[in-house]
Amino acid sequence: MDNNSSSEETLDNICEEPGGSKCCSDKEDEADNCVICFEPFTSSGTRKIACIPCGHIFCHQCILKWFSESVGQRRCPTCKRVFRKREIRVHYCRGVKVIDNSEIEEAKERVDFLLKKERSLEMQLGRQVQLTQQLQNQNEFLSQTVEILKEQLRNTPNVVKASSSDSVNRTLRLFLKNTVTVASDNSCRVMAYNPFIACLFVSCKSQPFFSGFSVVKLDVQSGKPVGSIACHSGPVRDVRICPDGYATFLTCSMDRNLKLCDSRNMQTAQSIYVGEPVWNCCWNATHSQFVYVGTQAGKVRMYDLRMICNQQGNEPLRDISNMQKPVVSLHWMHHPSRPESRQGLMASTVSDCELNLWSASDNSFRSHNIFFNGDTMNNNFGEIVEHFIASDTESAVYAVSAIRQFDGGKKQTVLNRNCLFTIYDEHSQSSTSAAIYDEESQKIQLWDMNTNRKCCQSDNAVCGSDDVVFDMCTTTLPNEAVLFALTRSNVLFYRII
Repeated sequence: MDNNSSSEETLDNICEEPGGSKCCSDKEDEADNCVICFEPFTSSGTRKIACIPCGHIFCHQCILKWFSESVGQRRCPTCKRVFRKREIRVHYCRGVKVIDNSEIEEAKERVDFLLKKERSLEMQLGRQVQLTQQLQNQNEFLSQTVEILKEQLRNTPNVVKASSSDSVNRTLRLFLKNTVTVASDNSCRVMAYNPFIACLFVSCKSQPFFSGFSVVKLDVQSGKPVGSIACHSGPVRDVRICPDGYATFLTCSMDRNLKLCDSRNMQTAQSIYVGEPVWNCCWNATHSQFVYVGTQAGKVRMYDLRMICNQQGNEPLRDISNMQKPVVSLHWMHHPSRPESRQGLMASTVSDCELNLWSASDNSFRSHNIFFNGDTMNNNFGEIVEHFIASDTESAVYAVSAIRQFDGGKKQTVLNRNCLFTIYDEHSQSSTSAAIYDEESQKIQLWDMNTNRKCCQSDNAVCGSDDVVFDMCTTTLPNEAVLFALTRSNVLFYRII
């Protein structure tokens, strides 16, 4: 029987080659004769056709005799598949002629293969077109940055000779450039800007056909969505871009997960189960393998991305603080051009603020309390000027060295984010300003940190009476800056010149 099996495999191999006429004739002979007794089939008598579950046919008497005389498990003489006696079926037919359609089936399989390959190539083409567009945007952004640096280099002697009285005293103006609708169901909450690829990442609810919450990738140049990722089952509370320029970003959510996502293909790379609803997250700007989370229970934890195994119950590298109230703000404080300066993690709740300075000598954090006798809504750190802006209630009492204090409005009902930014003029001199959202007038205000005066505000209300600005961030271009403001459903692009 082994010889029959090997001969059948040889015939199958011949059938796969062009011009298999010999194979067809051999298979016709095999279909006319029983492979046990090698006698032709008959419509009655002892050599009538019978089959077993594997589909091979034999003489009824031959297969019964084979079954009765076999030792151990009864197997098919052709394919060695196990069968039982009650599975033997007799077929009554006067004549069976098998039409050879192997070429047709092979052609169909070839067509299906080519169609699948065509679809795969179309998907690859789409991804390459998207990647090309991103690289073009990044190239344009880097070209603008080079022009800024060249301008600064040309004006370096003037900057050195300038006296303190020649400091920047320019009047900023705010112009609405574009409005992009991200979610029609008013589900937007936070956003982050990636300057390396000139894209915004905005959190919102997933599309109607999908459950959960997503992060939408928005191209700044075209103002169009270029990708999205459904990454959480609960509302997304924070999005942070990797400071090293890698194509990754962090998201945290009320579903108790912290996720590391790839912005190139918008896929989840790693997932950390924190065990509590997560309100904030941030990177260590010096060592990007370390990330930090602030939970609803007030715990501030440190994780090492190199030690994550994508399983529930990931243990933190260390517990930094337990503030016992939801962490509303979390920032890593450092100066990118001065690595020797002090570094640390600033965490704040609605009533407490802690600065956890990193001590490299003993590899630990040293906690320092910053007292705000009032409700703190948000803190935002400016890396270039090494200052932070705190949004507090009107009755707050400060125990810090306040550089500037200004009235940004008398109403605040949500935890929104204001921001600090630096803009350069044509003489390469910098000016630091703060973008503040006044919920009472529903306008965005710009305050000069050098003169402590309000430079300007948006001409019209940013949003309707039932809407509010949740988040703001900026990016710098030659002789201007772009301010992004996020409402419940839209992203507003403002030019600051």
